[in-house]
Amino acid sequence: MIQCDIVTINKYLLQAGTMSLASWCNVSCKLVQCLLQAGACLLQAGACLLQAGACLLQAGACLLQAGAMSLAS
Repeated sequence: MIQCDIVTINKYLLQAGTMSLASWCNVSCKLVQCLLQAGACLLQAGACLLQAGACLLQAGACLLQAGAMSLAS
């Protein structure tokens, strides 16, 4: 697992000016991996929120049904 936080990213970016091309390639590669990981994480969180939303909708429908049933009786 690569270290992926704002401090690390800033460190890479600050070093960029003094690096050789080979080092720069290595670092940008790490940065890309870092961003991809962050993106995957956000997608997972989004999927999780969608599931939670669907769950809340179901609960709402359930409550409406219960309300309608208690009114009917």
